[in-house]
Amino acid sequence: MPTHGRSVYLHFFDRELGESVQCTVTENNVQISLKLLSILTGSALNCSASIFFESPAINSSPSLAEFTQLLVHTGHLDILSSHPTLAEFFESRATLYTDDRDRYPMYFGKTNNIPETLAIIPKSTSATLSLATGLSGWGADLQSSSDAERDAKRVVSESLIKRADRAVTAALFSTATEASKRPEFAIGIIRRQISVQYTKHFMGSLNSDIATGIDGLRYFDDCSLNFPCLDIPILIDVAKTIGLGELIKTDWLSSKAFWQNYFSSSSRFDERSDLHEKMHLLGASLAGMYRSDISNKRETFRLFVQQTLRAISNQVTRTEINAGAETLSLASSRLEKVLGILSHNLEFRNAMEAARVQAQGKTMFDYVIVVATDIERNAVFDAVRNLGGEPEPKFGGSRAYFDCGYIHGSRVAVVKVAMGSVSVGGSVSTTMQITSHLKPKHVIMVGIAFGMDESKYPIGTVLVGRQVLGYELQRVGSDEHGEAAVVSRGSRTDASPMLVSLIEAAAAVWNDAEVKIGLLLSGDKLVDNLDFREKLQKLAGGDAIGGEMEGIGLVVALAEKPTHWVIVKGVCDWADGNKSEDKHSRQALAAKNAVSLVFRAMKIVPDSEGI
Repeated sequence: MPTHGRSVYLHFFDRELGESVQCTVTENNVQISLKLLSILTGSALNCSASIFFESPAINSSPSLAEFTQLLVHTGHLDILSSHPTLAEFFESRATLYTDDRDRYPMYFGKTNNIPETLAIIPKSTSATLSLATGLSGWGADLQSSSDAERDAKRVVSESLIKRADRAVTAALFSTATEASKRPEFAIGIIRRQISVQYTKHFMGSLNSDIATGIDGLRYFDDCSLNFPCLDIPILIDVAKTIGLGELIKTDWLSSKAFWQNYFSSSSRFDERSDLHEKMHLLGASLAGMYRSDISNKRETFRLFVQQTLRAISNQVTRTEINAGAETLSLASSRLEKVLGILSHNLEFRNAMEAARVQAQGKTMFDYVIVVATDIERNAVFDAVRNLGGEPEPKFGGSRAYFDCGYIHGSRVAVVKVAMGSVSVGGSVSTTMQITSHLKPKHVIMVGIAFGMDESKYPIGTVLVGRQVLGYELQRVGSDEHGEAAVVSRGSRTDASPMLVSLIEAAAAVWNDAEVKIGLLLSGDKLVDNLDFREKLQKLAGGDAIGGEMEGIGLVVALAEKPTHWVIVKGVCDWADGNKSEDKHSRQALAAKNAVSLVFRAMKIVPDSEGI
């Protein structure tokens, strides 16, 4: 069976989890969720043996029990346990629940709807041990906890010390809970935390995700890793939009032949694969839209997607698809139409383009920010964290870089080069390597520079290079007096007019510091001598606003690429022999201002033509 991304752990089978939030998921909702996940996503399904055998919905519904057996026997649902056989699993449950027989009658001779012939998929780690470890860590962390949470954590810590070999269930904590300040609050908090830890344990066993949006269980949606790809309310609206609403809503027994054929036959593999590929593209595109703005809230975004699907449904179909040989091909055709209509929206179209590139095994970033010093890198990290993000270290293209996620709707990476342009790991080699790997649309070098004139460019002024002149390429001759005469042989290279325009527009509404746009000098020398600085200014014909060390490497690396680039650096000194004066604070301010201006530029929303 084709799968995309992670498998799905069926947390909604879990009786303990439901009861921790006072919810019993109905047989109908369980069946709908299973059908949606199976026919629309093609994801492999799994659950623990415990929640499978203890599920109220399965135990109370012969229809659902038969449906889940079909899933298991056709390899679409894996039952996980650390015990290699079903008999050993049942024996272990009987030992664990000796003091709790009334709650777990299925392990003590009473019958349920599930035959004891189902195969068990072994896993290497014990859920009980994982629960005890996870709860122990949770109980020891008292920071940012409310009084009620502190009370519950104290109960957990005390009870785990005395646990011996007892099962980690709510019953383990009952005695200590009765002595707590608010027993009813403490046991509720503990039960929910048990369910969170249990869910995360099994998610980790097979690198799984969970479905979201299930009525009554939305408390646990925070465990989800890739919202909204497996969101049940959205999947319901997708099914309705493409004409599968009735097939999903009605009991599977009314279309039993179709479902048996769907799960058992490989003859429709291409049609299933085509439908799943398009659903994966839809999910990845919506996930990209959701992650692109940190202000997005799960419930609000879900409602937005649902309303959008309902608004376009009449453009897609006016009839339901009957269960039969053409079901999947018709659904796939209609889903293609949905993608086409949604792509009229610029934000969705951009997200879909990014998803397609990623599906091809490539990585696409809107911006790569190039820095050369720790202070410059830290300034970028601080700005990312202030927006709620967290740089994630990655490695590719023979270089380490940091994925900063989405900043104002643009995906951003940061790479640190060695100081200078032609040094090992310098801006030439590193920029060439990282841009070939990440394929960014734009590259912006940010950081610190020297200003040409103390009176014109105060500390913190941001310099934007409309042009860059490499000063190392020179002709040294003699003048009429026999003195050395130095003439620049380098050419002035224009930065991307589009990015310069974008930065200039941001500068007009950004008031943190002055912004100067002009010619930047660049070379491998660390300049801190007034006479030498003036000689460099003479080479530039008096036009330079400042200088730095890595920019010319950026120019060389991107000379034959279509990538847009610009250099934005803050003034930290004047290359006048006083570079060490208040060095750290001046560099930190300069880097902070440069990054702040760049991030303000990213905030400018492109029109229909985009950037």
